[in-house]
Amino acid sequence: MQELHLSNNKDYLLDRGYDIPGFGSILSIQTLRKLNLSNSSLTNSTIKQLLEAFIKNASLQELYLDHNNLTIEHIKILAEALKQNTSLQVLDLSGNDIPEEAVNSLAEALTQNTTLRVLMLSNVRLSAELIQLIIETLQQHNCLRVLDLSDNYFDEQNIQALVEAWQVNSHLREVDLINNELTWTSVLRLLMDLDNADISDRIEQIKLGGNPYIETVNALLKQETSLEESEFLNFIKEGILTGEDITKYAPMASQLMQKLQS
Repeated sequence: MQELHLSNNKDYLLDRGYDIPGFGSILSIQTLRKLNLSNSSLTNSTIKQLLEAFIKNASLQELYLDHNNLTIEHIKILAEALKQNTSLQVLDLSGNDIPEEAVNSLAEALTQNTTLRVLMLSNVRLSAELIQLIIETLQQHNCLRVLDLSDNYFDEQNIQALVEAWQVNSHLREVDLINNELTWTSVLRLLMDLDNADISDRIEQIKLGGNPYIETVNALLKQETSLEESEFLNFIKEGILTGEDITKYAPMASQLMQKLQS
C-alpha cells in the first residue's frame, strides 16, 4: 500500500471522535508514501499516536493534517520528527490554529530538516511577526520549493524577509499570499524589491489575489490612465506574478510609486 486516504472521514468511529488504539502502527508500513488525514475527525490522542510513530518512519513522503484542530503538543511532536526525518517532502498543516509557541517549534525544526519541498500553512492565523519567523528560516532550510501562506496576515513588513530568503534559497519557486494584508504600496514595493534583487529567473509564481490592494486597483481603473498604466493595473488585478512579469512590470511599479510619493 502506497497511499491511504481518510480525509473527510465519516466512518462510525472517526465521526464520533473515538480513539483508535494502535492507529500509529499504520506508519510501520514501509511502502506507505502518502497519508491524507485532512479534516479526519481523529481525536487528540489518536493524532498523538500517529505523530509519535512518524518520528520512526523513514518512507512517508506526503502528510496531510489540515483542518484537524492540532494542539501545541501535536506540533511539537511533529517538529521533533521533522528534525530527524529524511523522507517527508509535502506537509499540509492548513486550517489549524497554530499558536506562537508551536510556530517557534516548527521554525526551529525547519532549520534542521533537509527534505521538505512543500509546506502549506494556509489559514493558520499567522501574524506578520510569526510569518517573519517562518520566512527567515528559509535562509537556512534551502530545499523548500513551495510555501503556502494564504489566508494569514502577511503585510509590507514581511517583504524584505521574503526577498532575502529568495536570494539565499535557490530552490524556492512558488509562494501563495492570497487573502493576506497587502496594500497597493506593498504590492508595488514587492515588485520593485524582487526585481532589484535580480532573482526573477527563480520565481515561477507568486499568488496575490484577495488582498486589500485590489480595491485601489479597481478605483484606479475607473480613472483616466495611460495605456501602459491600464495594462499594468489589469495585470496586477489578476493576482499572479511570474518571474517574467516582475522583469516586465517593475519599471511601471516604480513610476507609480514615485507618483504616490510626490
